[in-house]
Amino acid sequence: MVRRMVPYWKTRIQQYPIRVALEPPAPDRGFGHVLLEAQEWLNENVGGQNHFSFGGYWYFRTVADLAAFLEAFPQLRLKDPQNEGTRPE
Repeated sequence: MVRRMVPYWKTRIQQYPIRVALEPPAPDRGFGHVLLEAQEWLNENVGGQNHFSFGGYWYFRTVADLAAFLEAFPQLRLKDPQNEGTRPE
């Protein structure tokens, strides 16, 4: 019987219990330069081992880190799951 390893992203996601989706500041243009500024801010203030992003989601180890991030970047808002719509099948 072949034993498959758990994909790296699955084990990594388990280490970061807080997952959020953020709305870009300009929906028609995306995140733009804010993405680079946010990444630099996170690395300096939260630490590279306490956050990451993957598949359109941002992952954090603590709520305090997420709150500090959202306070530093008020132009980024949490995505409202009610406005997501449905995916075409």
